[in-house]
Amino acid sequence: MGVTLPAREANLFKSIVKSYETKQYKKGLKAADQILKKFPDHGETLAMKGLTLNCMDRKPEAYDLVRKGLVKDLKSHVCWHVFGLLHRSDREYREAIKCYRNALRSDPDNIQILRDLSLLQIQMRDLGGFVQTRCQLLTLKPNHRNNWIGFAIAQHLNDNRATSVQILEAYEGTLEEDHPPESERYEHSEMLLYKAMLQEESGDFERAIQELDRKQAKIVDTLAWKEQRASLLLGLKRLGEAEAAYRKLLDVNPDNYAYYVGLQRCLGVEEEAEGSYSEGNTAKLMVLYEELREKYPRSAAAKRIPLDFLQGEVFAEALDRYVRPFLRKGVPSLFSDLRPLYNQPGKAEIMERVFTRLETSLRASGRFPKLDSLSSPLPPPAPSAPSSSTSCCTSSPPLPSSSSTSPPSSKAGSRRRRRRRDDDDESDVDAVRASGDHDDEVVEEEEEEEEEDGEIDDDQEPPSTLMWMLFLLAQHHDRRERFDKALEMIDRAIAHTPTVIDLYLIKGRILKHAGDPVAAAALADEARSMDLADRFLNSECVKRMLKADQVEAAETTAALFTKDGDQHNNLFDMQCMWYELASGDSHLRQGNFGKALKKYLAVEKHYQDMEEDQFDFHTYCLRKMTLRAYVKMLRMADRLHSHKFFCRAAAGAVRCYLKVFDKPPSATAEEADAATMQSMTSAERKKARRQKAKGERAKKLEEERAAKEEEAAAAAAAAAASAKGAGGGAKKGGGGASQGAKPVDTDPDGEKLLQVPDLLAEASKYLRLLQDHADSSFETHLLAYEVAVRKRKLLLALRGIKKMRRIQPHNPDGHRCLIGFFHLVDGLPVEDVNPVVMDVVTAERKEMLGAKSLVDCNEAFLDEHSGSLSHRAVVAEMMLLLSPEKKEMALKLVLDSPSGGGNLAGGFDDADVSSRWRLDQCVAVHRLIQDSFKDGEAAARWRERCIAHYPYSLYFSGPKSSKVVGLPVVAGVENVAGGGGVGRGGEGGGGVQKEDSSSPCAAQNNTLTVSSSSTAPGIVATENGSGSTT
Repeated sequence: MGVTLPAREANLFKSIVKSYETKQYKKGLKAADQILKKFPDHGETLAMKGLTLNCMDRKPEAYDLVRKGLVKDLKSHVCWHVFGLLHRSDREYREAIKCYRNALRSDPDNIQILRDLSLLQIQMRDLGGFVQTRCQLLTLKPNHRNNWIGFAIAQHLNDNRATSVQILEAYEGTLEEDHPPESERYEHSEMLLYKAMLQEESGDFERAIQELDRKQAKIVDTLAWKEQRASLLLGLKRLGEAEAAYRKLLDVNPDNYAYYVGLQRCLGVEEEAEGSYSEGNTAKLMVLYEELREKYPRSAAAKRIPLDFLQGEVFAEALDRYVRPFLRKGVPSLFSDLRPLYNQPGKAEIMERVFTRLETSLRASGRFPKLDSLSSPLPPPAPSAPSSSTSCCTSSPPLPSSSSTSPPSSKAGSRRRRRRRDDDDESDVDAVRASGDHDDEVVEEEEEEEEEDGEIDDDQEPPSTLMWMLFLLAQHHDRRERFDKALEMIDRAIAHTPTVIDLYLIKGRILKHAGDPVAAAALADEARSMDLADRFLNSECVKRMLKADQVEAAETTAALFTKDGDQHNNLFDMQCMWYELASGDSHLRQGNFGKALKKYLAVEKHYQDMEEDQFDFHTYCLRKMTLRAYVKMLRMADRLHSHKFFCRAAAGAVRCYLKVFDKPPSATAEEADAATMQSMTSAERKKARRQKAKGERAKKLEEERAAKEEEAAAAAAAAAASAKGAGGGAKKGGGGASQGAKPVDTDPDGEKLLQVPDLLAEASKYLRLLQDHADSSFETHLLAYEVAVRKRKLLLALRGIKKMRRIQPHNPDGHRCLIGFFHLVDGLPVEDVNPVVMDVVTAERKEMLGAKSLVDCNEAFLDEHSGSLSHRAVVAEMMLLLSPEKKEMALKLVLDSPSGGGNLAGGFDDADVSSRWRLDQCVAVHRLIQDSFKDGEAAARWRERCIAHYPYSLYFSGPKSSKVVGLPVVAGVENVAGGGGVGRGGEGGGGVQKEDSSSPCAAQNNTLTVSSSSTAPGIVATENGSGSTT
């Protein structure tokens, strides 16, 4: 039993609690010391002193004091509560819950402890316990609104929606009949909409819509009321009323795609497959969208959606109408908008016909063709300057027209800057479609622009329209893997207007797809140098450099947009996951497993922080009554680890551990140095010893300097904590006070991350996260198989194979695992396998293979997929495994693979995607021949075949790759936009950025010269290739 304090000391103890709550930690420590002088064994004072020290970033002392306080007063609810707060500050939520439950044994009705317990229960998704705790809080304090709402949400999350509605109705019964006060109108409105959402989720549509109609006057968010009512009418099959509701919503926002989907469902039109409708439904949609297009002439959605379901010549006409305004205005993201159409069979050919017709007409007459001439045969293409047959890096001469000397107007460039999106991320287009946001200023500008366009006599298009048409055609041919044609188009566009930055980005992207990432990085760096204040260009350049494994150059370039002296921490604090993933992938390709793992685990840490960040919203959302958003946030957090960035990071971490497990370091650094010294002469050994001693001295000085900096940072943090004794507390009752001090990275290369006792156990930790949150991913179960096989867990490996076959039954990696697994089992000694496990494996083998042998199963797989390169390669690999004497036959099987439709001359058709060769497949087969078959002559023959398909490939040293012909020579001017030229959007530099006189690529012989024949007006080409404005 704890000591009872006298009145004076009791008041001092209350002041400790108050000082903690007001973050006056120095004052609280002083009061605690005064009590402990007279009562050194007072447990609650010891605990409160420990909690105060925890807030001052003195955690070891804090834990010692709190544990000592618990020993002195084991039954004190204060001591247990404080111990729980310490665990909560360290994110040890399960331990914190145990402490809170112990505290409630001594004081079961403590409101504060119950509230803290409920926060941890919802954070850990202990929904059963959350319901009980919220019910107890409501019973103890029924006059508090948050207790009613919290209990309703608890029942909702526990799938008791009807009970949740009853709780809200009981709460409404405690309110007055008239409207709530003006200050509470929004909160009451959100509660009503939340109740309607509950009724809709429970299927009680009729009651929900009656509630919405009855309480309409009390609902502040009128748009949400209209959307929910329309959804409920659709659910009730009152299609006429629902159609009217959705049409009213379209009047409000005609660019919201969700409204169009709802309107289609009102008409009974359902999508049978992606972009596929029945003939009758297609006719309905054509009539509907013709009406909507006339009613909302400024709506892009009303024009874009029909492209998904129209076919044939009707699709061609609609596409023609759709792209013309975007080409006229110069919208670089047009191809991103059209990219999903390539997934529909037959549309790629129609798109090419439409684009070619438009380009031919613009080049010949400067006008778009008449729309009624779409069905006429194509005119013969006009002669144009082809790109070099030996180099991808030279530009075509300027087009013989006045347009070649007319850059885009600054207003058109301003529109491009406003609408620019990353073409690599299709989700940006979807987000724009779904949001449907309006900008009155943009609408006004577009009205002025249309008036300007209307002043053009006789439908004459601006000179820049041809350039944007070539830009679109280049991306079209790139999508169909016609890289020569794509480069010809983009070179013509650059010759037309050399100052448009997007052209260089797309040319780099084409070369990246063609297999030359180094040339792509050089072009991206050139584009970046044309507008040094553009962060998007900087990010694109960094991506290309990392793809080319130029990590140091990428880090230097990325640092240009970070804080001075703290580039690494700044990128980490910004949660720049695309950079960390790309950097990790590059390190993994180069065999730097420690650095790669460090990047992947940084991404995993970001997701931990995101999960932690929801903690603050458990109280905030109840207080502000943002209930619908709160429930959506909780559901999003439950899916957080299924995001593609996390899955890529976790899979990369598992691969790093597997790589190190398969090839552990053969010797320590000392052993390697000793072996090297033995092979040296006496003079060489003396020189090596001197260099080693010099390096050790430099390393020692560096360590001393780092230690001094760390001590100085710690001293500064302690001084700041002391100075902030009256304030400077911690987040959530226990964060540190040294917010300004950045931690020193003691393992920059990630070597310590790999020095773990059990690599496979670490891999399993991240694998479990993938299995819990990405169970539908083929890659998850492939990695599960790889880990299980190395751990000799046969049943786990078998489970991975079964799940792979269920997700993708014809995947070649699944076949490799199947054959390899049973071949492994056949070679295991009987005494090494548990008989029960062997019985299960035997039974599953009969189910998977039937009566076939592994050789017969392998041959059957070949017969089924004889036209696919990747499948033939896997069959050959398994043939070599099962029958090493058939090496020549297996090798012939790979070398004689049919080329499919993937040749560069004609590109590929939508129908032969499965049989065409992809560059990554060609590279994988080449490595298979080298590493597994160990046949250099066969590898050389395979390389020659691949060069015919991918002459730009850097891996195969193709005749058009930068390894052979050199890096691109850009027919443009450096730093045009950065120096006030036209550039990206024609706005000039306009920003200040740290920039060296030489770009990162310049250090790698990336000399970017200027072609005087294609110099833009207003630019003078100097002798050394630099540009200056006149």
